[in-house]
Amino acid sequence: QTLHQGVHLDEQVHTDFISIMSDMTDDIRKTYSEDSFRRLFWEQQLQALKVSNKKKVRWHPALIKWCLHLKFKSSSAYEVLRSTGVLTLPSSRTLYDYSHWIRSASGFQAEVNEQLCKEACLEKEQNKYVVLLFDEMKIREGLVFDKHNCKLVGFTDLGSINNILTEFEQECNG
Repeated sequence: QTLHQGVHLDEQVHTDFISIMSDMTDDIRKTYSEDSFRRLFWEQQLQALKVSNKKKVRWHPALIKWCLHLKFKSSSAYEVLRSTGVLTLPSSRTLYDYSHWIRSASGFQAEVNEQLCKEACLEKEQNKYVVLLFDEMKIREGLVFDKHNCKLVGFTDLGSINNILTEFEQECNG
């Protein structure tokens, strides 16, 4: 039961935990540089502990990216980390909102291209390496594809006449 639900701390232990983390913050700042992920992670955890409503935590973009990476690697492992209560992490819904802000579709999308261009202008030169990846797929037989708007329309259904023709063809072929 403890593994799945965690252990609830009383208010005094929670306050002591915040006090310990606050006291250690100076050591963390001395040990790790300002742009260090470890320092950012520590500060975000301390901020999340101090907030009474976890929905009001403003997550740093680097922490969101890290959480998205964890969730994409193993969704169940991410949920275990969240549910233990040892770490305060963004909810699955928050991560979903960050990962689905552009509606996916087939083909090239102007929105995605515009966003990539904006981000490329802001990045340092060493971060501008891009990979364009195409993946093949097999389209199931009987699907109708509209080449004018590049969308799958649905399944072909020629009704009973198709069945009669198929039976006739099978009889002819023996």
